[in-house]
Amino acid sequence: MVQRERVPNQHLRALVAEAGLTAQGLARAINTLGARYGTRLTYDRTSVAHWLNGSRPPAPVPELAAQVLSRHLRRRVGAHETGLTSGGDGWEALGLSAGPRSAPAVRLDELCRADLDPVRRPALNRVMYRASEVSVPPYAGERDAEGAPSAFVVADVRLPAAQSLYDMTVIFVALGERHGGAHARTSLISYLADSALPLLDDATTEAARRRLGSGLAWLTQVLADATMDTGSHGLAQRYHRLSLDLAAAGDDPSVRLVSLASMSVHAHLLGHRAHGLALAEAGLAAAGPGAPPLVRAFLLAQRGHLRARTGCSREAVADLSALDRYRAEGESEAGAYGAFARASVDFKRAEAFLALGDHRTAVAVLEASLRARPVDHVRAHALTHALLAMAHLRAGRLEVACHHSRTFLDTAGSVDSHHVRSALGRLRAEFRPYHRASPSAALVERLAQDVVRSPVVVA
Repeated sequence: MVQRERVPNQHLRALVAEAGLTAQGLARAINTLGARYGTRLTYDRTSVAHWLNGSRPPAPVPELAAQVLSRHLRRRVGAHETGLTSGGDGWEALGLSAGPRSAPAVRLDELCRADLDPVRRPALNRVMYRASEVSVPPYAGERDAEGAPSAFVVADVRLPAAQSLYDMTVIFVALGERHGGAHARTSLISYLADSALPLLDDATTEAARRRLGSGLAWLTQVLADATMDTGSHGLAQRYHRLSLDLAAAGDDPSVRLVSLASMSVHAHLLGHRAHGLALAEAGLAAAGPGAPPLVRAFLLAQRGHLRARTGCSREAVADLSALDRYRAEGESEAGAYGAFARASVDFKRAEAFLALGDHRTAVAVLEASLRARPVDHVRAHALTHALLAMAHLRAGRLEVACHHSRTFLDTAGSVDSHHVRSALGRLRAEFRPYHRASPSAALVERLAQDVVRSPVVVA
């Protein structure tokens, strides 16, 4: 067997030199970024030396290296530019469409069936998130912002098939809130592939196809959030983008705004603050006068949070002040997609106040959010208690912070959620300096030992 002669990777060598990185520095940055995505890596300078000499590491290393170099060079570096991959973004190798060459419903069908395939699923879960520019597709129709729906779109009762899609959206949102994103995720994918997508084949009018496309967009958005809550970030990003495309095909601006808001949160959770801010800006730019008030309020709270985290305190305060009117307008709004209920807007507001150092207001807003949450939204209750613990701890109220931490641990045990596991990690870090204090010593030990539903291989 003839082995391929290795050719030194001059592309990577030039990028590393331009970035001012050492081999050990690049390896350490890749390991750190991999850990953020839930992938444990142990590369060192010897590994980088092999890459420079022409060897190619397995996925997701090429994409991780590209992201590290992008941050140091302050410009976009694609994985193919590093010379560590043969090109493409990984989707073609799985037999999937990589871009908008086919209708979004066709691409969704391909992705769902690959996601259900136990042979191809592990590779999908390893696809990396990319903080690249997202083009927001235009609406399919000519309707202006004044005609945009003011709340969650309720399907026309004359089209029972569309109504069924919205009903199933409500069911899967509720399941995610009760049990976490991994619960019933496979059932949602199966429903999309086997029941929802085939409905398009029976649509006889353009209006029917738009209504069905809107329902598919909502279900895909729910699937994107569920996938994000399993820690499969690149796959979740693909579902988010498909939701945007389906929203355009279905002429539904409401789900488009919800998807952009969710994508902004996702980017921020992964440390891509500039990208998250750009997505929030895109959502607010697309929100016309008829946009759902609570979605607009959430986008303002999200932008305010990101502005506060990037040192733009004055602008953050302006966003928090501006959203009050929309929050009040949405008082009676009971959208079927529960992520943008008033309680969620308040949770996001509290994150912004916490980033601004206003712990007192953050606590008050979080307590209001907690009171407004349905009892069976277990995941949201757990995350709110975790944030309350951090807010009280930073305000110097150690005993109260311990109380909320214990409530978080008691609540979180029944939820399979990447977000909840991340909150556990943050609490461990926040309480570590208090391991000798009498009110918190036992709690610190419990935080160190407690495991909140370990990550699962999504089935």
